[in-house]
Amino acid sequence: WDLLAGVTTATLEGHVDRVVRGLAVSADGSRAVSASDDLRVKVWDLDTGELVATFTADVEVVSTAIDATGRGIVVGDRLGQLHRLRLVLPDDE
Repeated sequence: WDLLAGVTTATLEGHVDRVVRGLAVSADGSRAVSASDDLRVKVWDLDTGELVATFTADVEVVSTAIDATGRGIVVGDRLGQLHRLRLVLPDDE
């Protein structure tokens, strides 16, 4: 969204079910983490709209958080478990 203009600027497509409970945006606005009823957590580059990574959970994810670096991700599932993820990109090597 362009919040000032009130218009959609891009649509992130990739989940096969609804995104209801989990969405987090990095502090600098460059990345988003979405959790869907399809048991997937996806990481998006908001500058390009590109899907960066996908994590598959065993049960529904109900919450997401992303740290200030945009690389540390925590997701909580419906069983009360927390999963700590670290985003590693190909250019990190």
